[in-house]
Amino acid sequence: MVTTIKINNINDLHAKRGRYINRNDVIIDLNLQNKNLSFFPDLENLNIYKLYLYNNKIPSVPDYICNFIKLEFLNLSNNQIIVLPESIHILTSLISINLDNNSIITIPETLTRLGKLKSLSFINNNIENIPETIGNLISLIELKMNRNSISYIPESIGDLSNLIHFTAGFNKISTLPNSINNLLKLSFLELNDNNLLYFPKIDGLDSLQKLLLDNNRELKNKIVISSTLLNINSINISIHNTLITEISRPTNITLSSQTMKDLEDNLIIINTPVDTKPKKLFLFVNMTLDIINISRIIDEKRKNRLI
Repeated sequence: MVTTIKINNINDLHAKRGRYINRNDVIIDLNLQNKNLSFFPDLENLNIYKLYLYNNKIPSVPDYICNFIKLEFLNLSNNQIIVLPESIHILTSLISINLDNNSIITIPETLTRLGKLKSLSFINNNIENIPETIGNLISLIELKMNRNSISYIPESIGDLSNLIHFTAGFNKISTLPNSINNLLKLSFLELNDNNLLYFPKIDGLDSLQKLLLDNNRELKNKIVISSTLLNINSINISIHNTLITEISRPTNITLSSQTMKDLEDNLIIINTPVDTKPKKLFLFVNMTLDIINISRIIDEKRKNRLI
């Protein structure tokens, strides 16, 4: 029988450490958040199951962390970590990693060998590249990469067949791979505040519920979402200059105030379901969203040579 021991302060850790060294019948749930720690505590030879050391001042992660073969939950967010151990792949029980708000530059390629990993978060670091082998994380459900310096998303992202939540806003991403359409379970895609020049046709994301594309002002092509996708219920899009955005019948369109300003003289084209007579609804946006008579709008636009 395995006993779980919860430790929530450093003094308790020091007092109990001796009795739990090299004990296979004991796993430790260690939570030392907000302790103002400027060092990684001495945890060698302990059987750690959960390790929460967030909101401290820890500058590095010791190599011996990779001895925690039963570690499932790792939260080192809000520290001062720059480098992760290459041997992190040894932690094959890991389910969740949170390293938000550090100074990490590189994600070790070895991390992508963690086949049980379901949640991976690197929000607000200095990461420039997502490993080409990211697609190996076949159990991944949640990937959060906001506020880094990423310019490229590898084609293998499309191999994350269980991915539901992907956020990469506030980066330097210029293009998306077409393999994004392989993410059949994806429901939330956040790519706002990037440098997108091209957005692939979305034709396969049947589970997509929310798409955030605000403030991609260099985007030149139409954003086309297949009319077979009828589950979208919220889209937040920032459109610049004369970009026309084509989407499939959402129940709700959420637009920022800046978006509305940009859209005063532009169109959002909404495809009707495939089982109805082919037609398009034109929605004009001028601080509010209104559905206007189709034939009258088409006639007016033809007169003005806008369509």
